[in-house]
Amino acid sequence: MSYPVDDVEVLSELRLAFDPEASISEPDRVAEMVGVQQAVRNAVAQLGDDDQDVILRRYFWGQSYQEIAEDLKLTEAATRQRLHRARQRLHHILLRQEQEEDRVQNRAPSLAPRAEQRRSRESRDEHNREGD
Repeated sequence: MSYPVDDVEVLSELRLAFDPEASISEPDRVAEMVGVQQAVRNAVAQLGDDDQDVILRRYFWGQSYQEIAEDLKLTEAATRQRLHRARQRLHHILLRQEQEEDRVQNRAPSLAPRAEQRRSRESRDEHNREGD
């Protein structure tokens, strides 16, 4: 599975991850989106409290920059900057998740030759025991 890799994709995935009304009709796309939504939610959970706060206010509760700024007693520019930095951190977390998933997937095939070697060795040993 591939996770968002740029700000535009992160924004669209954030919207979908927190939008219970999002509807996707194709079954394969539904399954993919469920995985993406879970990955985004897990990544948001890894953010610090301030980052989570602005991300959830903007993408879950749908607050405007002005509303967030008023609630947090920040300027609108500071709110935009905080949200931008939170998205950058989220982006890095998602990239790390993707890299870890790739490492896990790449490790799995390397186990197959070992299992084959073990079966071959067991078969050889069994054959040798029968010959004795």
